[in-house]
Amino acid sequence: MKLTNQQVEGFFKNPSTQKAVLFYGPDAGQVRENAKKTLLALGKKPDDNFAVTWLEAASIKENPSLIFENMSAMSLMGDNPVVAIRDAEDFLTPHLKEAFAHPSCQNYLIVCGGELASKSSLRYLFEKENFLAAAACYRDEGRSLEQVIKNGLEKRGIKYDRNCFAYLVENLGNDRAITENEINKIDIYLGQERNLTLEIAEILIASNNDRSMDDLLTAIMQGNISHVNILSERLFREGTSPISIIRAVGRYYERLLQAFSLQSQNIPIDEIMDRKLKPPVFYKYKPIFRATLANHNLEKIIRVISSLTRTERDMKRISDQNLACINSLTLLTASNRRK
Repeated sequence: MKLTNQQVEGFFKNPSTQKAVLFYGPDAGQVRENAKKTLLALGKKPDDNFAVTWLEAASIKENPSLIFENMSAMSLMGDNPVVAIRDAEDFLTPHLKEAFAHPSCQNYLIVCGGELASKSSLRYLFEKENFLAAAACYRDEGRSLEQVIKNGLEKRGIKYDRNCFAYLVENLGNDRAITENEINKIDIYLGQERNLTLEIAEILIASNNDRSMDDLLTAIMQGNISHVNILSERLFREGTSPISIIRAVGRYYERLLQAFSLQSQNIPIDEIMDRKLKPPVFYKYKPIFRATLANHNLEKIIRVISSLTRTERDMKRISDQNLACINSLTLLTASNRRK
């Protein structure tokens, strides 16, 4: 059964209506969070080794019998343990089919995967069977991200203004766990003081690698090739994947495309940046966004988006993704240099 975003919260109220669940997608933090919520809903403590048996997909690949052994095992405490698999891929599909069909494999199963293609056999298995469930975990963006941040701040009693909130929306969202950790950091820093200012937010969130990403996007739009190379290398060292960088640039151009369309409807650029785009353009980056939009036409924006899509597709087939990423960004940055 395929779960929509709206159905996932309902699933957590009674996950035992299914025999197993698959959480997958680019937001690894949200995958982990959903697995934890499922365990808690099943009455299991995530860190209880007697209640939860974690398996690595790589170990199962070497020894497929691990699935059968653990899904049919009894706990020493007399209660059936939950089995959870990390880093799941399609090679698990036939083994899971066999386990689900075997009457002794009664233990609940949670499967955690990364990005699985639409044609993934693992996704198909969990989406087509009514006794299974599958939920995609995509990065929080737009209103979804705004709601996550708003809920996180308000449940802690933290007050904030519009500029402060816009800053958080611009600089969080790559990973649900990181977003939650950053809000927790804010909570601890404020102590008894419950008023979050923009200055405090900038200090606390500045270490997030999204700040380097913002700087990288600015350098690309300004045509600063040397700066692009330096910032790309910094992001690589911080653990940011080359594909994530290409996607971030693609999202920026998609926002430009949306702004271009709104501008063609005679909507003022300030209204577009402040109210029409979700999230709104952070005030520090309004000048470069305005200048970039003025220096681009519709044809170029669409051409860049198509090129970035092809780059991401090609990068998945090669070994040196870092080099391919830098080459693509260098060509794009050079095209933004003023003649």
